[in-house]
Amino acid sequence: MKHFHEALRDSLASLKGSDLLAQVEKVCLIVDLEGRFRALVKPDTHADSESVRSVVDQKMKIAAEQFWTGEVWVEIDKPAPADQAVFNAVWTEAVPEVGEAKIFVLHRRVSKDSWFDQAADVPWPLVEGKTPPVLSFYSYKGGVGRSTALASVAIQHARKGKRVLVIDFDLEAPGLASIFPPPEGAEVEIGVVDYLLERPVVGNSFPFNELSYIHDTPAVIGDKGGAIHIIPAGAVDSDYLEKLARINYQRLLSYGDGDGEGSPLHAFLKDAKKQISPDVILIDSRAGLHDLGGLALSSLVHRHVLFGLDSEQSWRGIRLAIRHLGADRVLQGLKQQECVLVQSMASPKQEIREASIQRFLERSYEVFTSDFYDPSEGPEGDYPVPDLMASSEPHNPVVIKHSEEIMGYNSVDEAADALCSSDFVALAERILPT
Repeated sequence: MKHFHEALRDSLASLKGSDLLAQVEKVCLIVDLEGRFRALVKPDTHADSESVRSVVDQKMKIAAEQFWTGEVWVEIDKPAPADQAVFNAVWTEAVPEVGEAKIFVLHRRVSKDSWFDQAADVPWPLVEGKTPPVLSFYSYKGGVGRSTALASVAIQHARKGKRVLVIDFDLEAPGLASIFPPPEGAEVEIGVVDYLLERPVVGNSFPFNELSYIHDTPAVIGDKGGAIHIIPAGAVDSDYLEKLARINYQRLLSYGDGDGEGSPLHAFLKDAKKQISPDVILIDSRAGLHDLGGLALSSLVHRHVLFGLDSEQSWRGIRLAIRHLGADRVLQGLKQQECVLVQSMASPKQEIREASIQRFLERSYEVFTSDFYDPSEGPEGDYPVPDLMASSEPHNPVVIKHSEEIMGYNSVDEAADALCSSDFVALAERILPT
């Protein structure tokens, strides 16, 4: 039996390697929500429409087997208005197959569009000293110290007198309100989930000032006037699941709210910038291949911090993220996204750690060379393939050792000094150099 990925690969190969292209202006392979295929063809003016239909049908029967629906839509001159509307919608949403001017693909998906959409832009250009950088912290697996590292970076910059905004995008398993609890006597009432659900309905009347609170314990932020503003995921109470169940992740980047602010996520960050005036924004992303992980790895942020372990399971997932930020964008004629790789939970035993670091570096170089760096001479700003030991390049990771002391802390007040130790200082300097 042919599997879906084989049918998709063979169908595209069949179109690319045939004389059909000489008879058409363009052809689109449409993959529906159930993984079944149909085709839309616009024949050349001199081609016979029925002959083109027959050729496509025969090729897809062989290439797609049970996934082929048998439907071939042929766009003829002066079609009925309803048909023309359908054809226009297909050509508008379809994307050209790489290297093929006449072949298009349109994927209908239930979810995960954020992992395929590279069209989003940052909410504002990054201008040093004038606009706050937005950074996302992402890991394929949970429990690798991602949120702890984010907390460390927030603390370090607050201790330098900076205003830091921390946003909990891990809506499925929120935790930043536990790391940075609200002031004594106060409770989290609303958060990101409330904003994403309500703002498309109420627009600018959403009370953004109710979203955040300040964690300003002196033992954490020091005495230089800095502050850590927290926007939690929301109040994890009896109503939280009802709210979460109504978040349509598919629309978070593409859905415009009608007031010129763009998508709800763009509006969210712009509102945060306006209301809080942060010096830096740190986003704690959802782990894994969740839609929120894809959104955090989109062009929504200026720099991505990727956390991985020295294990095959971790590499299988983090490689997808690296390709999403690199090769997938290059294939679409875009520049790679800025990123920093972190090898987390490294062994505290020196001999074991050194071997692990070398192994991780070599694997990272192999992955970045094949899935991120651009060996061709691209536009200024692209990443060519560097040397293995180039210390400032994305493939060369920041290493953070496993620490029982930090992993076992009861409050951020107790761990704040440890979170500003050497490994975490190196991370902060790498991702936000001063």
